Amino acid sequence: MDINFWKESDKVIQEQMHDWSEKMFDEASGKADINSIMRYSPLIQMLSNELTGRFVKRTTVLALCIAAASFVVSCAALYVAYTSQTAGT
Repeated sequence: MDINFWKESDKVIQEQMHDWSEKMFDEASGKADINSIMRYSPLIQMLSNELTGRFVKRTTVLALCIAAASFVVSCAALYVAYTSQTAGT
């Protein structure tokens, strides 16, 4: 079983989580087997944490980009305000 998912896309990880979730249940009876739950639950949780970490990284980068753009706009506004104030005197 290859669990090097940090190189895979989000879609591949979600598909693997779905596959493992289906393997936890017996198709004939529809009940979960304790051995399969003990095997796949930590793996599903690991993949869920990976997806959450990726989401946090994306939103952090987006927030930093917005903050940088806001800083540039604020600096431009201060410059325009300062030059208009000194030009009037």
